[in-house]
Amino acid sequence: MNRNSFAIFRKDVKLLSGQAIAALAVQAALMILVPVLISLLQLMNGNQPASVTPYKWWFPQMQIAISVIIAFIAAAYWSAEERDGGHDRFLQRLPVSRMRIRREKTAAGLCIVLAVSLIQLAWYWIFYLWGVSLWDAGDPVFTYLFALSIIAYFVGLSLSSVLPNAIAVIIIGVAILFLGSWAFQLWNKQSLKLFWQIIMVVATVGLTTAVAL
Repeated sequence: MNRNSFAIFRKDVKLLSGQAIAALAVQAALMILVPVLISLLQLMNGNQPASVTPYKWWFPQMQIAISVIIAFIAAAYWSAEERDGGHDRFLQRLPVSRMRIRREKTAAGLCIVLAVSLIQLAWYWIFYLWGVSLWDAGDPVFTYLFALSIIAYFVGLSLSSVLPNAIAVIIIGVAILFLGSWAFQLWNKQSLKLFWQIIMVVATVGLTTAVAL
């Protein structure tokens, strides 16, 4: 195996790692700023600010949102961002098959999505060991985070093949995911059986994967 083996995979992992680190740095900054803003709003409304603002009121939603956005960014680099930057022509000139390029880029993005999900889980446990609860006990935050990140990635792959840039992939992807989650909640209120919920998720991931690959 020469040093050029999996060069596309390594290039995308390096590039996407920087994007993921930047997004997680924003999450860390917001973890400090949001309680301050909440306290200021309480003071402006004439209320005595709470001594401690429970993170579990808002932090799980932020973790999920940032993980989903990272997943869409990773998907955008599969095709849309390469075309937008003019790098697709370079990839087409490489002495490797288009299928291999797609496999390596898909694997790189998926590795980043999985790594971010595990980092979010570690984030919870580190603060839990320090005595700070970020999630409600028994609330399957990690399950939601992981499932939505994976679905977002594969939905994003199909969008990446037709949309012009990463911004378009993120905006339209978030809209699709939001509408899908909203529709799912409506159906769930009508006592949709767990079997059909699983079928819906599998069908969505399978369809978008087939379109993308």
